[in-house]
Amino acid sequence: MERIVPRGAAAHRPGTEGPRLRSPGEGRPRVAPIRIDAGHCSPDTRAFFAALAGERVRYVVVGGEAVILHGHVRLTGDVDVFYSRDSEDLHLLFGALVALWDGDVPGIDAVSFDEAWAGHVEAVIVGEGSEIPVRFIGLDALDKSKRASGRPRDLDDTALWASQHNADEDPQHKHHEENAHALPAR
Repeated sequence: MERIVPRGAAAHRPGTEGPRLRSPGEGRPRVAPIRIDAGHCSPDTRAFFAALAGERVRYVVVGGEAVILHGHVRLTGDVDVFYSRDSEDLHLLFGALVALWDGDVPGIDAVSFDEAWAGHVEAVIVGEGSEIPVRFIGLDALDKSKRASGRPRDLDDTALWASQHNADEDPQHKHHEENAHALPAR
């Protein structure tokens, strides 16, 4: 499999040597990334993430794609990315995006990038002879940003997580889940 190799300034950036697992924060366990089949991404999306990986840009995927990664199946029409705004990362981001986008990338007001980065979840797009790392915002920061937006779609997402969390903690619900295999087929 082809590995994405850092280019430009990222090639000499400390901490960018070799493949990275989900461990950018101190004390975080090193966990193998979630594997995403390349067929689930458009060629433009794969090219975008390959460009970010090639420059070792610090970012996390937020919005609908992060909602999907964290288990809520729904449709989305875009990929939202939240990136570090320190000067080195902005330089790397610009280098990665110059050939792909001709505009500005919005930020998130309710969550700092450092907060989103600290709890991010790493995945990897696999297939077509390569592996491309993709970083998603963690569920806690995603929930906080969705609640702060106040948009009906975002509030629907947070209501679903709350109902799933409550169902997971309900002893009656757990009893039904544990014994679901014993129910007769209808």
